[in-house]
Amino acid sequence: AWFQNNTPLFVALVCLTGGCYPALCVISSNVFGLAVFSCGLTQFELRKLSKIKVFGTVVLENVPQLAFQALYVYAIGEASEAVLLAFAASLLSVVATVLSWFIGRDVSDALPVQYYLSTKCYARMNGGAHATTASAKDARSRYDAVDDDDNDLDEDNIVAVNAGQMLGANAVVQSSSNIMNAPTTIKKEPEDRITDKEQRSFLEKRGKKLLLAKQIAETFGIPPKYIEVGNSRMTRHGLVTHIVHYVYQAELDRVRNEFAMTFQTQSISNAVQTMTQISPLHYVQHLYTSFQSKIDAIFQKHFEVGFDFSTKFSVSINDSDGLVSSMVQLI
Repeated sequence: AWFQNNTPLFVALVCLTGGCYPALCVISSNVFGLAVFSCGLTQFELRKLSKIKVFGTVVLENVPQLAFQALYVYAIGEASEAVLLAFAASLLSVVATVLSWFIGRDVSDALPVQYYLSTKCYARMNGGAHATTASAKDARSRYDAVDDDDNDLDEDNIVAVNAGQMLGANAVVQSSSNIMNAPTTIKKEPEDRITDKEQRSFLEKRGKKLLLAKQIAETFGIPPKYIEVGNSRMTRHGLVTHIVHYVYQAELDRVRNEFAMTFQTQSISNAVQTMTQISPLHYVQHLYTSFQSKIDAIFQKHFEVGFDFSTKFSVSINDSDGLVSSMVQLI
């Protein structure tokens, strides 16, 4: 979506930076938290696109420069200082580009796992948070975590309607002239979407990716560089955040060995032991489940939303579980 909406800007940056890969680095830098410099690409995705850098810089730029410099020396019969300096600069650029490509390919012994964390008020999605029968105490407690000066009840859009007045208004039949002049009581229907204030908070805080990645990594007990926070997409119910999680191969092997030893002591069949092969995705999902309450608290504090918001682990950006459950209900 970013490239569709900002194609002229990306083309201009390609011309200014001299290549496609440098332009991608600029629009992925998230400078000052501006949306125009946050296309959603993570460092993991940029490393996968590093071949563009090698092809554009080395093959299309530096190698032709070296060839023409050699032809120039051959034509004039001598190598001047300017030609030698240009030749050395081009050669150093080739070496630096190739070395950076090889270094960028190696992320020690870590395996990348991509998943999504949906931050939503699932109780509200089920019709519990915006119901008109909710008490004022419950509505106020949803925003106790947010320190503000406005009316918390207004944030929750709770409209109290006197049921007796509504029934009386519906029972009275008036003439057309009286209907035009009679006061109308409007009842706001319950909504399952987030409030305007919550939406603004999500939009303002989603640019602080490094801080969020650091807090998640500290919770899991891993180095900060092994968590990358990608693009966050707004929905009517909350926010969906792309996460790239690097898993230690040694840690994954240790967990696998512990499971294997457990099943051996219990004399489980070989078929069951085969099923216990833990993939990196299974390991990350189990890790998230173990720390779910802490992850919920991190997202609540980071985005400054109420305690009724929680996170949900998903391997795709769409909530496939909700779609399947809805289809089952229709059937």
